[in-house]
Amino acid sequence: MKILVDGAALSRAVAHVVRVFDKDQPLIRLTAGDGGLVIEASGAESFSRAVVEGDLVEPDSVAMNGLWLSALAAAMPAGEVSVSTAGAGLRLSGDGSRFDMGLAVEAMISDPPHMPEVMLDVDAADWESAVSSVAHAAATSGEMQRTPVMEGAHLSGTLIEASNRFRAARATLPVELDADVVVRADWLKANMSGVESVGVEYAPDGSPRMFAVKAGMFCDMTTVIGGEFPHLDRVWPQRGDGMGLTFDRAALLDAVKRLKTADFSKKTGKPVIFAPNEADGTVLLSLTDGESSTGGSQRLDADVVDVSEIRLALNAQYMIDALSSLTGEYVELWTADGMQRRLKPCLMYCEGDVSEQLVTPVRV
Repeated sequence: MKILVDGAALSRAVAHVVRVFDKDQPLIRLTAGDGGLVIEASGAESFSRAVVEGDLVEPDSVAMNGLWLSALAAAMPAGEVSVSTAGAGLRLSGDGSRFDMGLAVEAMISDPPHMPEVMLDVDAADWESAVSSVAHAAATSGEMQRTPVMEGAHLSGTLIEASNRFRAARATLPVELDADVVVRADWLKANMSGVESVGVEYAPDGSPRMFAVKAGMFCDMTTVIGGEFPHLDRVWPQRGDGMGLTFDRAALLDAVKRLKTADFSKKTGKPVIFAPNEADGTVLLSLTDGESSTGGSQRLDADVVDVSEIRLALNAQYMIDALSSLTGEYVELWTADGMQRRLKPCLMYCEGDVSEQLVTPVRV
Protein backbone atom coordinates (compact mmCIF):
# COMPACT_ATOMS: atom_id res chain seq x y z
CA MET A 1 0.00 0.00 0.00
CA LYS A 2 1.09 3.52 -0.71
CA ILE A 3 -1.00 6.67 -1.00
CA LEU A 4 -0.24 10.36 -0.56
CA VAL A 5 -2.80 12.33 1.46
CA ASP A 6 -3.14 15.63 3.30
CA GLY A 7 -1.90 15.19 6.88
CA ALA A 8 -4.60 17.35 8.50
CA ALA A 9 -7.37 15.50 6.61
CA LEU A 10 -5.91 12.14 7.66
CA SER A 11 -5.76 13.15 11.33
CA ARG A 12 -9.34 14.46 11.28
CA ALA A 13 -10.64 11.35 9.53
CA VAL A 14 -9.03 8.88 11.92
CA ALA A 15 -10.12 10.88 14.99
CA HIS A 16 -13.71 10.78 13.72
CA VAL A 17 -13.76 7.07 12.90
CA VAL A 18 -12.19 5.81 16.13
CA ARG A 19 -15.11 7.20 18.18
CA VAL A 20 -17.17 4.09 17.44
CA PHE A 21 -14.95 1.09 18.03
CA ASP A 22 -14.94 -1.15 21.07
CA LYS A 23 -12.15 -0.37 23.51
CA ASP A 24 -11.37 -4.10 23.81
CA GLN A 25 -10.73 -4.37 20.07
CA PRO A 26 -9.72 -0.92 18.78
CA LEU A 27 -9.03 -2.00 15.20
CA ILE A 28 -9.62 -0.02 12.03
CA ARG A 29 -9.30 -0.94 8.36
CA LEU A 30 -7.40 1.22 5.86
CA THR A 31 -8.01 0.66 2.15
CA ALA A 32 -6.07 2.58 -0.48
CA GLY A 33 -7.77 2.67 -3.87
CA ASP A 34 -8.71 4.89 -6.78
CA GLY A 35 -11.31 6.64 -4.60
CA GLY A 36 -8.72 7.65 -2.00
CA LEU A 37 -7.90 6.28 1.45
CA VAL A 38 -10.93 4.65 3.08
CA ILE A 39 -10.81 4.39 6.89
CA GLU A 40 -13.42 2.18 8.61
CA ALA A 41 -14.24 1.10 12.15
CA SER A 42 -17.12 -0.86 13.70
CA GLY A 43 -18.52 -0.89 17.22
CA ALA A 44 -21.21 -2.94 18.92
CA GLU A 45 -24.02 -0.75 17.55
CA SER A 46 -22.43 1.62 15.06
CA PHE A 47 -20.10 1.93 12.09
CA SER A 48 -18.05 4.83 10.74
CA ARG A 49 -16.29 5.43 7.45
CA ALA A 50 -14.13 8.30 6.23
CA VAL A 51 -12.73 8.80 2.74
CA VAL A 52 -9.62 10.95 2.40
CA GLU A 53 -8.70 12.13 -1.09
CA GLY A 54 -5.20 11.14 -2.17
CA ASP A 55 -2.80 10.19 -4.95
CA LEU A 56 -2.71 6.41 -5.19
CA VAL A 57 0.64 4.72 -5.77
CA GLU A 58 -0.10 1.13 -4.74
CA PRO A 59 -3.54 -0.22 -3.68
CA ASP A 60 -3.99 -2.51 -0.68
CA SER A 61 -6.02 -3.02 2.50
CA VAL A 62 -4.61 -3.42 6.02
CA ALA A 63 -5.81 -3.48 9.63
CA MET A 64 -4.23 -1.84 12.65
CA ASN A 65 -4.74 -0.34 16.10
CA GLY A 66 -6.85 2.77 15.62
CA LEU A 67 -5.68 4.43 18.83
CA TRP A 68 -2.08 4.25 17.68
CA LEU A 69 -2.88 5.62 14.23
CA SER A 70 -4.99 8.43 15.67
CA ALA A 71 -2.19 9.54 18.01
CA LEU A 72 0.56 9.32 15.38
CA ALA A 73 -1.48 10.94 12.60
CA ALA A 74 -2.15 13.89 14.92
CA ALA A 75 1.59 14.20 15.57
CA MET A 76 2.53 14.39 11.88
CA PRO A 77 3.51 17.81 10.48
CA ALA A 78 1.13 19.67 8.17
CA GLY A 79 1.27 19.00 4.48
CA GLU A 80 1.54 15.90 2.35
CA VAL A 81 1.83 12.59 4.22
CA SER A 82 2.73 9.22 2.73
CA VAL A 83 0.74 6.26 4.11
CA SER A 84 2.49 3.06 3.14
CA THR A 85 3.16 -0.49 4.22
CA ALA A 86 6.75 -1.23 5.17
CA GLY A 87 7.41 -4.90 5.81
CA ALA A 88 4.96 -6.04 8.47
CA GLY A 89 4.01 -2.53 9.51
CA LEU A 90 2.48 0.75 8.41
CA ARG A 91 4.57 3.88 7.90
CA LEU A 92 3.55 7.53 8.04
CA SER A 93 6.14 9.88 6.60
CA GLY A 94 6.26 13.52 5.60
CA ASP A 95 8.43 16.63 5.91
CA GLY A 96 11.26 14.70 7.55
CA SER A 97 9.07 12.93 10.13
CA ARG A 98 8.41 9.18 10.13
CA PHE A 99 6.36 6.85 12.32
CA ASP A 100 6.17 3.06 12.05
CA MET A 101 3.56 0.84 13.70
CA GLY A 102 2.59 -2.80 13.56
CA LEU A 103 -0.33 -4.26 11.63
CA ALA A 104 -3.15 -6.48 12.88
CA VAL A 105 -4.80 -9.48 11.25
CA GLU A 106 -7.44 -7.98 8.96
CA ALA A 107 -9.74 -10.97 9.48
CA MET A 108 -10.23 -9.82 13.08
CA ILE A 109 -12.24 -6.80 11.87
CA SER A 110 -15.97 -7.20 11.24
CA ASP A 111 -17.12 -6.79 7.66
CA PRO A 112 -18.61 -3.34 7.02
CA PRO A 113 -22.40 -3.17 6.83
CA HIS A 114 -24.22 -2.70 3.55
CA MET A 115 -24.85 0.94 2.70
CA PRO A 116 -28.46 2.07 2.11
CA GLU A 117 -29.51 1.73 -1.50
CA VAL A 118 -31.03 5.22 -1.39
CA MET A 119 -29.66 8.26 0.41
CA LEU A 120 -31.98 11.27 0.64
CA ASP A 121 -30.51 14.76 0.38
CA VAL A 122 -31.16 17.08 3.32
CA ASP A 123 -30.37 20.68 4.18
CA ALA A 124 -27.57 20.49 6.77
CA ALA A 125 -28.75 23.44 8.87
CA ASP A 126 -32.38 22.27 8.92
CA TRP A 127 -31.38 18.71 9.85
CA GLU A 128 -29.20 19.90 12.72
CA SER A 129 -31.96 22.22 13.95
CA ALA A 130 -34.53 19.41 13.99
CA VAL A 131 -32.29 16.91 15.76
CA SER A 132 -30.93 19.35 18.34
CA SER A 133 -34.44 20.56 19.22
CA VAL A 134 -35.65 17.08 20.28
CA ALA A 135 -32.60 15.04 21.37
CA HIS A 136 -32.59 16.49 24.90
CA ALA A 137 -36.03 14.99 25.62
CA ALA A 138 -34.94 11.35 25.22
CA ALA A 139 -34.21 9.23 28.26
CA THR A 140 -30.58 9.08 29.31
CA SER A 141 -28.70 5.79 29.65
CA GLY A 142 -29.91 3.99 32.78
CA GLU A 143 -32.96 6.22 33.14
CA MET A 144 -35.06 3.65 31.26
CA GLN A 145 -33.06 0.45 31.72
CA ARG A 146 -35.88 -1.86 30.69
CA THR A 147 -37.14 0.23 27.79
CA PRO A 148 -34.17 1.19 25.57
CA VAL A 149 -36.60 2.50 22.96
CA MET A 150 -37.04 5.55 25.20
CA GLU A 151 -33.36 6.41 24.76
CA GLY A 152 -34.00 6.86 21.06
CA ALA A 153 -35.54 9.43 18.79
CA HIS A 154 -38.44 8.30 16.64
CA LEU A 155 -38.19 9.21 12.95
CA SER A 156 -41.20 8.64 10.73
CA GLY A 157 -41.96 10.44 7.49
CA THR A 158 -41.25 14.11 8.20
CA LEU A 159 -41.50 13.76 11.99
CA ILE A 160 -38.79 13.36 14.64
CA GLU A 161 -39.76 13.05 18.30
CA ALA A 162 -38.28 11.97 21.63
CA SER A 163 -39.57 11.46 25.16
CA ASN A 164 -38.58 10.11 28.58
CA ARG A 165 -42.28 9.91 29.58
CA PHE A 166 -42.03 13.09 31.68
CA ARG A 167 -41.15 15.43 28.83
CA ALA A 168 -41.21 15.23 25.06
CA ALA A 169 -40.28 17.16 21.95
CA ARG A 170 -41.15 16.84 18.31
CA ALA A 171 -39.98 18.63 15.18
CA THR A 172 -40.39 18.60 11.42
CA LEU A 173 -37.59 16.97 9.43
CA PRO A 174 -36.33 18.58 6.20
CA VAL A 175 -36.89 15.26 4.39
CA GLU A 176 -39.58 12.58 4.15
CA LEU A 177 -38.27 9.17 5.17
CA ASP A 178 -39.81 6.02 3.74
CA ALA A 179 -39.35 4.20 7.04
CA ASP A 180 -40.40 4.25 10.68
CA VAL A 181 -37.30 3.88 12.89
CA VAL A 182 -36.04 4.58 16.40
CA VAL A 183 -32.40 5.68 16.58
CA ARG A 184 -30.35 6.46 19.68
CA ALA A 185 -30.82 10.15 20.38
CA ASP A 186 -27.26 10.61 21.66
CA TRP A 187 -25.89 9.10 18.41
CA LEU A 188 -28.05 11.39 16.29
CA LYS A 189 -26.85 14.42 18.25
CA ALA A 190 -23.20 13.38 18.02
CA ASN A 191 -23.53 13.04 14.22
CA MET A 192 -25.94 15.87 13.37
CA SER A 193 -23.50 18.50 12.03
CA GLY A 194 -22.96 19.00 8.32
CA VAL A 195 -25.29 16.16 7.28
CA GLU A 196 -25.87 16.12 3.52
CA SER A 197 -27.94 12.96 3.15
CA VAL A 198 -29.62 10.24 5.23
CA GLY A 199 -30.84 6.74 4.53
CA VAL A 200 -32.09 3.45 5.95
CA GLU A 201 -30.48 0.06 5.33
CA TYR A 202 -32.90 -2.87 5.36
CA ALA A 203 -32.58 -6.51 6.40
CA PRO A 204 -33.45 -9.24 3.86
CA ASP A 205 -36.96 -9.47 5.34
CA GLY A 206 -37.55 -5.79 4.56
CA SER A 207 -37.33 -4.50 8.14
CA PRO A 208 -35.15 -1.44 8.88
CA ARG A 209 -31.76 -2.50 10.22
CA MET A 210 -29.44 0.53 10.22
CA PHE A 211 -29.71 4.28 9.87
CA ALA A 212 -27.02 6.26 8.03
CA VAL A 213 -25.96 9.89 7.77
CA LYS A 214 -23.39 11.26 5.33
CA ALA A 215 -21.49 14.48 6.04
CA GLY A 216 -18.67 15.43 3.71
CA MET A 217 -16.02 12.71 3.79
CA PHE A 218 -17.76 10.90 6.66
CA CYS A 219 -20.50 8.28 6.63
CA ASP A 220 -21.83 7.04 9.98
CA MET A 221 -24.33 4.27 10.63
CA THR A 222 -26.07 2.85 13.69
CA THR A 223 -28.45 -0.03 14.33
CA VAL A 224 -32.07 0.93 14.86
CA ILE A 225 -33.67 0.19 18.23
CA GLY A 226 -36.33 -2.49 18.27
CA GLY A 227 -39.70 -1.82 19.90
CA GLU A 228 -42.68 0.46 19.48
CA PHE A 229 -42.30 4.12 20.36
CA PRO A 230 -45.10 5.59 22.56
CA HIS A 231 -48.00 7.23 20.74
CA LEU A 232 -47.44 10.83 21.83
CA ASP A 233 -50.48 12.07 19.89
CA ARG A 234 -52.64 10.70 22.71
CA VAL A 235 -51.26 13.22 25.20
CA TRP A 236 -50.26 16.10 22.94
CA PRO A 237 -52.31 19.26 23.69
CA GLN A 238 -53.67 21.41 20.90
CA ARG A 239 -52.45 24.95 20.47
CA GLY A 240 -54.88 27.49 21.83
CA ASP A 241 -56.85 25.06 24.03
CA GLY A 242 -57.17 25.51 27.80
CA MET A 243 -54.97 27.82 29.86
CA GLY A 244 -52.49 29.91 27.94
CA LEU A 245 -49.47 31.96 28.99
CA THR A 246 -47.27 33.92 26.59
CA PHE A 247 -43.84 35.16 27.67
CA ASP A 248 -40.80 36.80 26.21
CA ARG A 249 -38.81 33.58 25.72
CA ALA A 250 -35.40 34.98 26.67
CA ALA A 251 -36.83 36.64 29.80
CA LEU A 252 -38.56 33.41 30.90
CA LEU A 253 -35.45 31.34 30.27
CA ASP A 254 -33.33 33.79 32.25
CA ALA A 255 -35.84 33.77 35.12
CA VAL A 256 -35.98 29.97 35.36
CA LYS A 257 -32.19 29.71 35.27
CA ARG A 258 -31.94 32.30 38.04
CA LEU A 259 -34.52 30.56 40.23
CA LYS A 260 -32.89 27.18 39.73
CA THR A 261 -29.86 28.45 41.64
CA ALA A 262 -32.03 28.10 44.76
CA ASP A 263 -32.27 24.33 44.21
CA PHE A 264 -29.47 22.74 46.22
CA SER A 265 -31.07 19.28 46.35
CA LYS A 266 -30.15 18.47 42.75
CA LYS A 267 -31.47 14.91 42.82
CA THR A 268 -35.04 15.94 43.53
CA GLY A 269 -35.47 18.37 40.60
CA LYS A 270 -37.50 21.07 42.31
CA PRO A 271 -40.18 22.64 40.11
CA VAL A 272 -40.78 26.26 39.22
CA ILE A 273 -44.30 27.29 40.28
CA PHE A 274 -46.25 29.48 37.83
CA ALA A 275 -48.94 31.57 39.56
CA PRO A 276 -50.73 33.65 36.87
CA ASN A 277 -52.71 36.81 37.64
CA GLU A 278 -55.11 37.50 34.79
CA ALA A 279 -56.10 40.84 36.31
CA ASP A 280 -52.74 42.55 35.89
CA GLY A 281 -51.22 40.29 33.19
CA THR A 282 -48.34 39.00 35.26
CA VAL A 283 -47.10 35.60 36.42
CA LEU A 284 -45.25 35.02 39.68
CA LEU A 285 -42.52 32.39 39.26
CA SER A 286 -41.13 30.81 42.41
CA LEU A 287 -38.92 27.94 43.49
CA THR A 288 -38.47 26.68 47.05
CA ASP A 289 -36.03 24.03 48.22
CA GLY A 290 -37.39 22.81 51.53
CA GLU A 291 -34.30 20.72 52.27
CA SER A 292 -31.94 23.70 52.24
CA SER A 293 -34.50 26.37 53.26
CA THR A 294 -33.64 28.41 50.18
CA GLY A 295 -36.02 29.92 47.66
CA GLY A 296 -36.64 32.71 45.23
CA SER A 297 -39.31 34.35 43.12
CA GLN A 298 -39.66 36.65 40.14
CA ARG A 299 -42.65 38.32 38.53
CA LEU A 300 -42.85 38.45 34.73
CA ASP A 301 -45.22 40.16 32.33
CA ALA A 302 -47.29 37.73 30.29
CA ASP A 303 -50.38 37.42 28.14
CA VAL A 304 -52.71 35.35 30.30
CA VAL A 305 -55.70 33.36 28.98
CA ASP A 306 -58.28 31.47 31.13
CA VAL A 307 -56.13 30.82 34.19
CA SER A 308 -58.95 29.79 36.55
CA GLU A 309 -56.56 30.40 39.47
CA ILE A 310 -54.48 27.39 38.45
CA ARG A 311 -50.91 27.13 39.64
CA LEU A 312 -48.63 25.22 37.30
CA ALA A 313 -45.50 23.42 38.57
CA LEU A 314 -42.86 22.47 35.97
CA ASN A 315 -39.46 20.84 36.43
CA ALA A 316 -36.91 23.65 36.25
CA GLN A 317 -34.27 21.75 34.23
CA TYR A 318 -36.88 20.48 31.77
CA MET A 319 -38.02 24.07 31.31
CA ILE A 320 -34.46 25.24 30.64
CA ASP A 321 -33.87 22.47 28.08
CA ALA A 322 -37.16 23.15 26.30
CA LEU A 323 -36.79 26.94 26.21
CA SER A 324 -33.17 26.61 25.03
CA SER A 325 -34.34 24.40 22.16
CA LEU A 326 -36.81 27.01 20.95
CA THR A 327 -35.65 30.08 19.05
CA GLY A 328 -38.62 32.44 18.66
CA GLU A 329 -38.98 35.75 20.47
CA TYR A 330 -42.19 34.79 22.31
CA VAL A 331 -43.04 31.40 23.79
CA GLU A 332 -46.59 30.18 24.42
CA LEU A 333 -47.49 27.67 27.16
CA TRP A 334 -50.79 25.80 26.95
CA THR A 335 -52.46 23.14 29.08
CA ALA A 336 -55.51 21.17 27.99
CA ASP A 337 -59.05 21.70 29.24
CA GLY A 338 -60.71 19.28 31.62
CA MET A 339 -60.54 18.12 35.20
CA GLN A 340 -57.12 18.18 36.88
CA ARG A 341 -55.69 20.13 33.96
CA ARG A 342 -52.89 21.47 36.12
CA LEU A 343 -51.49 17.94 35.95
CA LYS A 344 -51.90 17.58 32.19
CA PRO A 345 -48.89 18.03 29.88
CA CYS A 346 -47.89 21.61 29.17
CA LEU A 347 -47.21 22.48 25.53
CA MET A 348 -44.52 25.07 24.69
CA TYR A 349 -43.86 26.51 21.27
CA CYS A 350 -42.81 29.61 19.38
CA GLU A 351 -44.53 30.67 16.16
CA GLY A 352 -42.37 29.69 13.20
CA ASP A 353 -40.15 27.29 15.15
CA VAL A 354 -39.40 23.82 13.82
CA SER A 355 -40.23 22.11 17.14
CA GLU A 356 -42.79 21.87 19.94
CA GLN A 357 -41.88 21.00 23.52
CA LEU A 358 -43.94 19.15 26.13
CA VAL A 359 -43.37 19.00 29.90
CA THR A 360 -45.51 17.07 32.39
CA PRO A 361 -46.37 19.14 35.52
CA VAL A 362 -45.13 18.05 38.93
CA ARG A 363 -47.50 17.40 41.85
CA VAL A 364 -46.94 19.95 44.61
